[in-house]
Amino acid sequence: MSKSLRKQLEEQKKIDPRAFEYDEVWDQMKDAERQAQFAREEEAKIRKVRSCSSCAIDTMLTSTQPKYIKNLLQAADVRKLDHLRAEEKMIQRERAQEGDEFADKEKFVTEAYKEQLAAIRQAEEDEKAGRCHGVFPFLSLTQTFQSWTKSRSR
Repeated sequence: MSKSLRKQLEEQKKIDPRAFEYDEVWDQMKDAERQAQFAREEEAKIRKVRSCSSCAIDTMLTSTQPKYIKNLLQAADVRKLDHLRAEEKMIQRERAQEGDEFADKEKFVTEAYKEQLAAIRQAEEDEKAGRCHGVFPFLSLTQTFQSWTKSRSR
């Protein structure tokens, strides 16, 4: 290094002794940014808890869950219910085509199948009666289907 360059470096060090400590300064800046980000995230969590007056604990637990999964699960339940309805109608058509071919045979129907049919009919009645409210008009269908699956699993 030349004498003039050394002299400039020494002058700069006299003004600011940390002038050439790039890594240390960079690390301190990033640490400060990380702490600020963490503080913002914590504040957002606290705001979520405060906004829900009825269930603060539930909000804390569900704040990390996916945002739209509830809607997706409800839509899946509706599709299952629609599939069961279509399957039941197909079975009825097949029986109508058979006619009296198996009239002399004994019919076996399980209790779970009877409950399933009752749940489907209940959901259809709710839908026809207009008891569906809220954002999802199929919510009562979903609730009926879920209650049937819960009772079946017991």
